[in-house]
Amino acid sequence: MRHFILVFVLLFILNPYAGAGRTAKLWRINVSVTAEKDGDTRYEVVESMAYSWNKKISHATGSNKLSLYKSIHQYDIIPFFEAIISKHKKALPIKPSHISYRCQHALIKRLNHNSTFTIQLLTFVRGQDKWLNYLKKQIGNKPVQVNIVSEEPVSCFSYWHANTLVVVCYNMFDKQEEIKPLVDAYIEQIAKS
Repeated sequence: MRHFILVFVLLFILNPYAGAGRTAKLWRINVSVTAEKDGDTRYEVVESMAYSWNKKISHATGSNKLSLYKSIHQYDIIPFFEAIISKHKKALPIKPSHISYRCQHALIKRLNHNSTFTIQLLTFVRGQDKWLNYLKKQIGNKPVQVNIVSEEPVSCFSYWHANTLVVVCYNMFDKQEEIKPLVDAYIEQIAKS
């Protein structure tokens, strides 16, 4: 019995999307299977959606998706903003929940490793010049590791791709070098469509 509990706890810890108000059903609402092959990088888009945030969700959706958008905002976006702002809170008096943005969200499954990660493609509304200038100083065109506070073992990196801020959250036991080519392949795929 003791070993069974230990295995269950380890599986729970290794899953970056267990807990924090998320369930497997919640993440499997929009199952859209798209397999891509780019060299040896194979992935499946499990979930893809877009929304806008301006102190509230401003995308016309049904009530079942509203909770999902709020979950993405609360558990992925806000911890990222808080981590970026934490170094210079006094110089940048802005609340993370007051930052307006548009988000293209995707949950990606790595087919060859059977693990998942999320990609947030963020664009920001005009009139937030101080925030944008700060972000561009902190994050460049090459991936920057961002230490977010989370209940799960999650790592995060971010970089600018054109005028879009790319935020990738993945299991801390995976390697950034393996995730980045998949992110590039996904961005290339959505640019073509």
